[in-house]
Amino acid sequence: MPYKPMIIKKTITTTGTAERLTEANILTPSVIIQAADDNTNGVFVGDNTVDKTLFNGIELDARESVTFSAIDPKSGRGLISLRDIWIDVDTSADEVIACYLMEV
Repeated sequence: MPYKPMIIKKTITTTGTAERLTEANILTPSVIIQAADDNTNGVFVGDNTVDKTLFNGIELDARESVTFSAIDPKSGRGLISLRDIWIDVDTSADEVIACYLMEV
């Protein structure tokens, strides 16, 4: 199957309140999430319990990134729902950029 890269830019409006990466149920085999280069402080990536005060997510400073890939051991394939990825920030209006693969 051919794929093409797609971009989501997400601004987190309120510090301490996690937000979904997207409300859309986008399914993808892989996603890279990068903290924007002009962020003031860290961003935290995780599930719906991510909380910057508890340090229970993956912390990214400006320009740092994390990659999530879904691999099913039986089929060698898998999908991640971008709706299930949540972001929290130390500073309001900090951003993340997500690059994911969309089937064409």
